Amino acid sequence: MPMANSRILLIILCLAAPGCTYQGWYTGFQEQQRQQCYQNSSNSSERQQCLDRSNNTTYDQYKVQREQPIERAK
Repeated sequence: MPMANSRILLIILCLAAPGCTYQGWYTGFQEQQRQQCYQNSSNSSERQQCLDRSNNTTYDQYKVQREQPIERAK
């Protein structure tokens, strides 16, 4: 349950902070995913694969991918 507590804390902090941006949310969830890689991986190879997946998309890349369907719908 520690992961649930950190997720709740992240949400509360972002809602309370007026400057919390989408990039802040993205960074927080990406960090959370990296923490799960360390907790759930049984060996270093598996852990590295998980970390590579969590680090493979920058916020700018994510933003472009997210906005493409929105632009097509217009």
